[in-house]
Amino acid sequence: MSVGFTRAPKNISENTVEEFISKADIYNVSKDALPWIGLRDDKRTELYNIRFTEVEMSKLRFIAEHTPNSMQTFLIKHILPAIDRAVDDVLLDIKRKKDSTDHSI
Repeated sequence: MSVGFTRAPKNISENTVEEFISKADIYNVSKDALPWIGLRDDKRTELYNIRFTEVEMSKLRFIAEHTPNSMQTFLIKHILPAIDRAVDDVLLDIKRKKDSTDHSI
């Protein structure tokens, strides 16, 4: 026995084809929709293994022994700004691609 709908769904909006396509635009990145928005930023919890050569590890140990920074502190201090710059570059590249597709239409 099948049961049908007894009433029509509420809040149905009629989207134009252009609105539908714009929502599927791969270059349409909202700052609110970035994958890290809403995640914790107060405690380091995730682990990520980086493979270093013996020479690279020796250099890191040397830095840690001769500066106030531990190996992890040194890496975090230098990697996080590089990550932020790379994110900015990716977002700028997405914006450029979006702008170029907007102008080609």
